[in-house]
Amino acid sequence: MVNVFLEESPFPPGLPARARGGMMRLVGRCLRPNSLRHRAPGRSLHLLPAAPPPGDMAWADGAPVVADAFARAAAAVDAAAERSVPAPVRQVVRAELAGWDGRPPGLSRSWTEGALAVLPASDRPAGRLALLTAMASYQVDRSVIEDYRKGRSGDAPLVELVSWAAFTASRRVGALAAG
Repeated sequence: MVNVFLEESPFPPGLPARARGGMMRLVGRCLRPNSLRHRAPGRSLHLLPAAPPPGDMAWADGAPVVADAFARAAAAVDAAAERSVPAPVRQVVRAELAGWDGRPPGLSRSWTEGALAVLPASDRPAGRLALLTAMASYQVDRSVIEDYRKGRSGDAPLVELVSWAAFTASRRVGALAAG
């Protein structure tokens, strides 16, 4: 999500380089008190409805609050995908992730073309953005997002597609790590 939506620096592009260090220290001082406060585990679970834990998140079974939080998040992200990610795109991304070992696929975007060929032309921009987000988010640039946005309005579908792709990839990586 960070690679897709944020610039390299959190500061405005016109901020002189010599001022960036001072700004970083100021931001750090402002954020530090909030980061030191104790937060009770599970306190925010009520923000999402309860959901059954998905099988690929068995790695969290020993930590009930974590398992509950991830189950709720998975259900919310999957519901968002139902709204905003075409079913053929979800199928292609899941198929690509099933054989993925977690390593970067390469420097160019050409690796996406074979997977995208099975999609209708109208779904290819969504497929490209989803695949790149899932497997090589550093390759997403403004042109990929603009291509996806053609004919679509609002930010919600964009955020839901990218959220689903990123979360689905993280689930795959979690399953790989769990063995």
